[in-house]
Amino acid sequence: MPFNSLQYAAFLTGIFALYFTVPVRLRQPLLVLASYVFYSFCGMAYLACLFGVTAAGYGAGLAMERHRANKWPLLLCVLIANFGLLFVFKYLDFASFNANLALDALGAPMRLPYLKLLLPVGISFYIFQAVGYVIDVYRGEAKPEANFLRFALYVAFFPQLLAGPIGRANQLMPQLDAPRPFAYRSAVEGLKLILWGLFKKVVIADRLQVYADAIHGAPATAQGITVVVGMIFYTFEMYCDFSGYSDMARGSAALFGIELINNFDHPFHATSVSDFWRRWHISLSTWLQDYVFKPLTIATRNWGRTGLIVSVVIANFLIGIWHGANWTFAVFGLIQGAMITLEILTKKRRKKALGALRGPRAAVVATLGRFYVFTVFSLSLVFFRAATVGDAVTLLSRIGVGWGRVLDPAYLSEVLLLDEKKVTSLVLAFALIAFVATADAVQESLGSLRAKLTSFSAPLRWSVYYALAFAILGLGKFGVQKFIYFQF
Repeated sequence: MPFNSLQYAAFLTGIFALYFTVPVRLRQPLLVLASYVFYSFCGMAYLACLFGVTAAGYGAGLAMERHRANKWPLLLCVLIANFGLLFVFKYLDFASFNANLALDALGAPMRLPYLKLLLPVGISFYIFQAVGYVIDVYRGEAKPEANFLRFALYVAFFPQLLAGPIGRANQLMPQLDAPRPFAYRSAVEGLKLILWGLFKKVVIADRLQVYADAIHGAPATAQGITVVVGMIFYTFEMYCDFSGYSDMARGSAALFGIELINNFDHPFHATSVSDFWRRWHISLSTWLQDYVFKPLTIATRNWGRTGLIVSVVIANFLIGIWHGANWTFAVFGLIQGAMITLEILTKKRRKKALGALRGPRAAVVATLGRFYVFTVFSLSLVFFRAATVGDAVTLLSRIGVGWGRVLDPAYLSEVLLLDEKKVTSLVLAFALIAFVATADAVQESLGSLRAKLTSFSAPLRWSVYYALAFAILGLGKFGVQKFIYFQF
């Protein structure tokens, strides 16, 4: 049930109406039931996975409370069970494939079988959410939840179930505990987020997808201009698709008075790769920072800067393969780790060189930093998007091809597959990219435009709402394209 479908609009409207109609004591069970019904549209068979992860996390939390002196075996069992389940569904065939390649190279006759299991939608997200809770209980940073329905809602709350944001126990659980009366302001903010997220998805991301897919689909014949256009388009497609989903998830939750983690903070205004990952997919990067990176830095603290670099590379490698069982994702993560390592190694020199800059010079350097971060991320997304590492390398090797003819209209029409209608569509695509980039720049400087809308006159506010709505209806791609992160 994608967020960009009439089916979801009807579902959300119905649950919202029921939630504020039924007695308070029934609201929590209603949301749990709604969440499981919502997930059943992805496949009834996978409800067992969701329930199993929920039951394991709930039981482990209570058991740790009873056996405080011997919590480590309980934590280990939960980690093995959850990540074992994730490994079987997501990585087992990939491991078998690589093992079979090694066996071929050694001339061994045996082969490992392939299970070819269909990956349950959202499993990476809800497993991380459940595991984070268990680790917090183990550390004493969260209290064990005694109410099974409340914990089930924490794991399965439908706005964030399929693609996050990954919730944290101390941030989300208290909100599920308190009965929440209808709040007009919260509902209005939720509708604004849903409208803005839907605009980014169906008007921008799905429009850019057509070009990005065509350019990435033929790496061997790509020309330099098409590679650059494809990289720009896919970067903004990814941003608008995933941040659009996150906005709609946050907006849907806000209708029920629940605040989810903000997953994006204007990432293309980061001036370093490290800063970028504090702004992009915040719920995943902070999860890995708290549960992987920090423990690794403690374990390697005697190694000095080498320990820090090892921790950075491992954490970013995990960011890569979290997205999927393919070497392309591993390379994507390793590129991020290598760039952050470079920043660590040059930190003192950069601080010394840039520390004295003021005024226009500082602004120029900051702009160059943003361009650098965008370029690095776009280049790494070539691996993220490619079917194989070889395809990504082939596409990148074509960047230098054909620039001598870039001013020839006939050449551009040929390589960009343009006709009169597609010229208009291409111009519109660049205009939409400029629009969302400008909106982010304004918000980076002035704060949330949604919040500022409340101070505008009613006619002006409604003009903005209607403009977005008409843009969605007039320019949106309504083939119900899946959100990119559903596959992870």
